[in-house]
Amino acid sequence: MIRHRSFNLTLGLLNVRSLNTGRDELICSMDKHKPDILALNETWLKQEEDRFAPVIPGYSLKHIPRQNGARGGGVGFYIRRGVRVRHRQHPNSVLEQMWLELSVPGTGRIAIGTAYRPESISVSTAIESLSES
Repeated sequence: MIRHRSFNLTLGLLNVRSLNTGRDELICSMDKHKPDILALNETWLKQEEDRFAPVIPGYSLKHIPRQNGARGGGVGFYIRRGVRVRHRQHPNSVLEQMWLELSVPGTGRIAIGTAYRPESISVSTAIESLSES
């Protein structure tokens, strides 16, 4: 959790292994922890499949589908209504990654990211790719 005099932010990360089949776990986790921003790995959503993602009241979903339309992968965020973020572009990468930029009162900006490393990518290559982000 990030704390500032009058600023609290609750972050979470969940490897959902499919937003379609991981729906119950996601909804329970959101209800229990009530994060401001929840990072998601392995959404398994393809291009134009937003309609298959659970609708969580009070949250919006931003995601990047799996590269090349293959099964698995995909990353995203559920963002609580009222939390202002900007999608931050990143260089082309071997990783599936998504970054948000958030203004923190009195502190400046912070970047929040999530990344998925396909099995075909080595750990050292993944670390190098994250370093360039």
